Amino acid sequence: ALARQNVDMAGYKDTVTVLAQPAETALAEWDSTNKLDMIFIDANKSAYKKYYDLILERDLLSAH
Repeated sequence: ALARQNVDMAGYKDTVTVLAQPAETALAEWDSTNKLDMIFIDANKSAYKKYYDLILERDLLSAH
């Protein structure tokens, strides 16, 4: 909830999507045709490699 409030207060409500769910679930369920410019993950630090691999395997990042 705090992340969403900060995004809203900063004026990025219409350009930033905050997903408040487990990172692995969010990455696995994200529509891979909807490419992302940036991904910020604040989750289980010991699983960051797994998240990184999932992002690359699913080709979630925009080329730009």
